[in-house]
Amino acid sequence: MGSEQAAVTAVRRRRGGWWPAAIALVAAAGGVLAFLARVGWGLDRTDEGQYLLLLADPTMSRATVFLFGYVLHPLFALVGGDVLALRVVGMLVGLLTAGALGWAATRALGLLGADAWAVRGVAATAGLLPVVSFPLTPSYNTLAFWGTCLWASGLVLATWPGPGRAHEDAHDGPRDAESAPGPRRRLGAIARDTTLGPALVGLGGVVAASGKVTTGAALAALTLVAVVVRAVTSRRQVLPFVGWVAGGAVVGLVALMALVGHGPAWIVDFYREGARNVALLQGHDDLVRWDPFPWIGFLAAPALAVVVAALVSWRLLRRGAPTRRRGRAIAAVTALAVLVEVVAFATGLAPTRAVPMVGACWWIPLLAIPVLLTTRRTPGSGTDHSVTTTTTSTTPMSADDEPAPTTSASAVASTSASTEAHASRRPGQSRAVEAVTLLALTLAPLAYVVGTNGNYAIAQARACLFWFVAVLLLTGVRHGTGRREGERRLVRRVVTAASAGLVLVASLSGLGHAYRYPPVTSAWSDPAATEVAVVSPEGARLRVTKADAETSRLLAEVDREHHLAGVPILDVTGASPGYVRQLGGRPVGSSWLLGAYPGSLDAALDAVRGDDPTLVDRAWVLDAPASPRRIEGLLPALGRSVDRDYETVATFRHTLGYEVRLLRPVTGS
Repeated sequence: MGSEQAAVTAVRRRRGGWWPAAIALVAAAGGVLAFLARVGWGLDRTDEGQYLLLLADPTMSRATVFLFGYVLHPLFALVGGDVLALRVVGMLVGLLTAGALGWAATRALGLLGADAWAVRGVAATAGLLPVVSFPLTPSYNTLAFWGTCLWASGLVLATWPGPGRAHEDAHDGPRDAESAPGPRRRLGAIARDTTLGPALVGLGGVVAASGKVTTGAALAALTLVAVVVRAVTSRRQVLPFVGWVAGGAVVGLVALMALVGHGPAWIVDFYREGARNVALLQGHDDLVRWDPFPWIGFLAAPALAVVVAALVSWRLLRRGAPTRRRGRAIAAVTALAVLVEVVAFATGLAPTRAVPMVGACWWIPLLAIPVLLTTRRTPGSGTDHSVTTTTTSTTPMSADDEPAPTTSASAVASTSASTEAHASRRPGQSRAVEAVTLLALTLAPLAYVVGTNGNYAIAQARACLFWFVAVLLLTGVRHGTGRREGERRLVRRVVTAASAGLVLVASLSGLGHAYRYPPVTSAWSDPAATEVAVVSPEGARLRVTKADAETSRLLAEVDREHHLAGVPILDVTGASPGYVRQLGGRPVGSSWLLGAYPGSLDAALDAVRGDDPTLVDRAWVLDAPASPRRIEGLLPALGRSVDRDYETVATFRHTLGYEVRLLRPVTGS
């Protein structure tokens, strides 16, 4: 009876860890609330305007390299063009895809109970970070992120050695009650080992490529490395692995062609034409570069508070065997750090208006250093104490100081044969599989951001989810005999709690910044300066500034008076696709004729001349002489003159601050 009670207690300890779960849930709730506070506020009329144009009608533009409009158009149609609903759906998909990666990590590590939910909560919340200080409407970036999450989930399920498998560490001993094969665990093992993992690798790569082809290419390269290593370590398993990866990719390609409505030849031509236009623009071809590091967020007080708490926690871990009292002390330190960061944001000590605040997430990959120092084998360490046994030490000890059950000599003797069998079946090359998986997850943020013209360092920090999973898996790598499993579990909980705090730092920083729009905090400070307005032809409503609301009403009146639905509109401001969308018009040449690039005029002419030649003569025009992005010379190059061929219908103020004129062609011009 006593041995059975000891076994139950051991399992409960492995399922324990309420405090990292509580901290993770606080961070998750904070991140979700921060997103919800922004989801109904404002509308960027540049990038976000282009996203909405392509989501409403992906066929409007061939002079791009974006297929995301075709993929996400069903979502747009499902919500009836409601921008707010579209943003909420994007949030839910981000939570689900990132949560799937968290689930894959917990399955690979054999986590249950509070520990598992803590990991999944942090992972899901990190899935919202790509839209921190960025447009909230789903776009090519978010689709690429979702695809990368699916790809990483499949890679972890397919390649990471799970608990109790033959190539686990020789000194791990037999499976305990947590990792014993039940119905759920058998289903997960079958899915991981045969179909689901490799299929997700292929499917996720295609989804990511449909968002950004550069991301798809980078993930394909990482997949190829994983295939090569798998071929070296296990030739018998590589063919099924490659087959299911290819199968997942085929399913993704078939679905993509169904959404696009064309075959592979059309898709190749689409990318070729778009790449030619991008090359003319001369602004997105520098794929390999080193951008300034976001030191502001990296060294901000909230981030440092979390890091100090993590270091103190590791110091407590290295002082001796893990106990309940030590776990409570670590919980108190971490909770204090989260409180410090919230107070720092509330009192203005943290610069929430700075985009680089997301740089706090660069601390997450650095957590690998203390993880390795804490979990590695120490000189003179003897028998591994990670084996769960049914015999406990009889040394008197208070309840608060009760350590994890120790291993008895009889238990060690009874499992020695199993240990030797494990050792004989674990080839040295299996370390290479672990190393490649960790390397792929570490490079996944770079694969996600490659090709963007934004700051690479900041964009990678927004994708810190993959770093978190990599560090978490690192706690499951056995280094020789290792330390006690109880200490390893506490290390994992510290990683989870610290990552939760850093994700919360980045989430809260988004409240003080909006992409090319006043931050939501300005609406809180002066609610009278805001108003709910219709911002799309479908009648979508958002809370915007009063000036923006007046512009929206004006453009809605012009649309009703002149019936502009489907009317071609040529945007020479270089920054107004959102107003083309508001008017219900059809963009000429491209969803966004980008200004302020060295080749803006050449790219715009290429796009316009590649469109229907009859559109220019009957197109309305958006012009802004004061716009820094104005495409000078576009109208003269097309044989048109503002003074001779157009008349002003309306003038309004752009959200970026300058005056825009809406011009219509003069009859007979």
